[in-house]
Amino acid sequence: MNKIIRIFLTTFLLASCGTKPDVRTEKLNAYLDAQFRTKADTTWRGIVVLTMNGCFSCNRYFLESMTRQPDISGYAVLVSASPGTIPAGAYEGKQADTVWKDYQDRFYDTQLMKSSGIIYLRQGVVDTIVDLRSEGLEQQVEYMQKRFATAQADF
Repeated sequence: MNKIIRIFLTTFLLASCGTKPDVRTEKLNAYLDAQFRTKADTTWRGIVVLTMNGCFSCNRYFLESMTRQPDISGYAVLVSASPGTIPAGAYEGKQADTVWKDYQDRFYDTQLMKSSGIIYLRQGVVDTIVDLRSEGLEQQVEYMQKRFATAQADF
């Protein structure tokens, strides 16, 4: 009897592991669907999130680095802030796959990120979230710039 119970429990656990949904991806897709009637595309490398929430100096530093970034093809951009608070140079003319503007800043309600950063995707599923913090800011931005450079080399 014990053997049968163990086999049943093992089978149940293995089956549940394979079907467990990714909560971050579900939150992201629910937000994108509610706001823009879309979901994360399987071809995107990530979503650049530009906001004024969280660390003000971190957001400014990131916006300046994004302004200098010439090409963000393969990425979507989400501007989640009041109109006029994010400089257009941080996202316009960058060859982004798509640009969304959430002037009511409803993205903050997802609690996926507290400030600007990038949600990296792998085939439409959230892989890594880089949410800028004051500690290690330069290293975080450098990591993002390297990922942009790697993405361009892959094209």
